[in-house]
Amino acid sequence: MDRRTMISALALVVGSSSVPISLVQGSMPGGGSQANALQQLEKDFNIPAGKKLNLQLKTGGSVNIAGWDKDVVSIKLNVGGRDWQDCRFEANETPSALHVISRYEGNRKSYSTSLHFEIKVPKRFDIEIQSAGGDLRISNVTGDLRGKTLGGLLELSNVGGELNLTTMGGDVMLISSEINGKVETMGGQVVIKDVTGDIHGSSMGGEVKYINVINRNGKKIR
Repeated sequence: MDRRTMISALALVVGSSSVPISLVQGSMPGGGSQANALQQLEKDFNIPAGKKLNLQLKTGGSVNIAGWDKDVVSIKLNVGGRDWQDCRFEANETPSALHVISRYEGNRKSYSTSLHFEIKVPKRFDIEIQSAGGDLRISNVTGDLRGKTLGGLLELSNVGGELNLTTMGGDVMLISSEINGKVETMGGQVVIKDVTGDIHGSSMGGEVKYINVINRNGKKIR
C-alpha cells in the first residue's frame, strides 16, 4: 500500500488524516513579515538502497542531494517568500520509489517563494527530477541520475552510474566521478573534470571543457 505524506503549513501529515503528526518549528505565521520568514520542514523515510527518488517540483527551488551510509531518505525543506503558504508539498512512498511533489495552489499569476530542498539518500539510489527552475547539486550518489531543471546551475561530484541531466540555462560542472551519459545546458559553460566514463557535455551558448577525462577504452576525451 502506498503511504502518502503531505507537508503543509509546517505540518507533516500522513494518509488522509488532517491531524499533523509533527510540528517542526514554531507555529503558523500570522501574516505580514512573519509569513515571509524562512521556516523549516523535515521528514525522514526508512527506504533501503537501490530504490528511487522522484522529484516533481512545479514550484521550482534549489535542490541539494547527497548520499550517506543510511537506509534513510531525509528531506529538509526551507520555505520562505511572500507566497510559500500557498504551496503544497507532498511525499508519496511506493514500493519502488519516493515521489516528492511541490506545486503552487494560490490565485496569483505571478508568485514569489524561496524554497530549498536539502535531501540525503542512500549512496546507491536512482534520482529523477523535473523542476520549474533552481540550482541542482548531487554528490556521493551512484545510480540512474536523470531529469531537467528549467534554469539553474548543475553541480555533480563523486557520482556514478548513468547520467542524463539538463538545465535550460546555467553552468554545468561534473567532477571527480566515474559515470556514463550526458549533461547539457541551453546556455552556459560545461566543465567536466577528473571523470572516467563515456560522458558527453553540450551547450547551446557556452564552452565545453574536458579536463582529465578518460573514456571506458582508456582514451582521453578532449
